[in-house]
Amino acid sequence: MIRATAEIDSIQFTSEATFATAGGHNQTLTLKFGNRSTALETFLSSLVDGVACGLIAVWVDNNGKAWCMGASAAAKEGTTRPINGMTANFDSGLLITDTDVSVYTVTLTRLSGYAPLPFDSTLTAAIIGGSAAFIDWS
Repeated sequence: MIRATAEIDSIQFTSEATFATAGGHNQTLTLKFGNRSTALETFLSSLVDGVACGLIAVWVDNNGKAWCMGASAAAKEGTTRPINGMTANFDSGLLITDTDVSVYTVTLTRLSGYAPLPFDSTLTAAIIGGSAAFIDWS
């Protein structure tokens, strides 16, 4: 389990769905991080290594609700649909007047038939409080 804290108000989940006789949701989770650091580079390297095998992301939205993306109940999709795509972009800014720069943007993607799973209030509180037993907080 990899833990990272994104910049405030920078986490965005989006989903576009197309269905006919079959279909799915193209889901993206975008996170933005501040200045480059050794810890951030280690985190990004871990994501690159993990995305080939599939990732699960747990995040807390701006409303204080925790979500899980990358896992689905087998009864719904027949298999787990992990996060299996990633893009990363860094913008250092160009001018001294560029104030909202030096940002690393990471976008995680997956194709799924179902939306991310919400955690109940008890698990959400444990995730926010850093005591959720299923997360390695080290």
